[in-house]
Amino acid sequence: MSIYRRKFQKSEPPVRSSTGWGRRLHAAAAAGGWLLFTVFWIRIFLRTPTAESVRGVVMVGVLLLACVLLTVIWVRHNILLGAHHAGRRSYVQDREPRWSADVLGRDLEGPGWEALREAPEVEVYLTADDRRKVYRVF
Repeated sequence: MSIYRRKFQKSEPPVRSSTGWGRRLHAAAAAGGWLLFTVFWIRIFLRTPTAESVRGVVMVGVLLLACVLLTVIWVRHNILLGAHHAGRRSYVQDREPRWSADVLGRDLEGPGWEALREAPEVEVYLTADDRRKVYRVF
């Protein structure tokens, strides 16, 4: 097992669900929000001329239809991509890490990489010229 897999194992978050009161509170908040939304729309319709109201309703309907259509197209696109690339990236590739230099090209120094793996505490520091990275175990 590589050092990366040992240190950074994926852990599942705890599964939590709302209690009975939490569900009721969420439902009441959602219903209240929709009620306010409806009340304000009715107030707007009563204050505007009929022709403008109809135009507003048509515009909202067209925008709603466009949003739903674009969402369906995007979901379909992602489903097709998932089917096309099924099986890819379903596992972490096990490769031997390169221990001679870091990603910025600095030389790495340490007591031994097995000792670093087993050490309870590791200090990492750069030299004064920023050309070497030094690992020290405690």
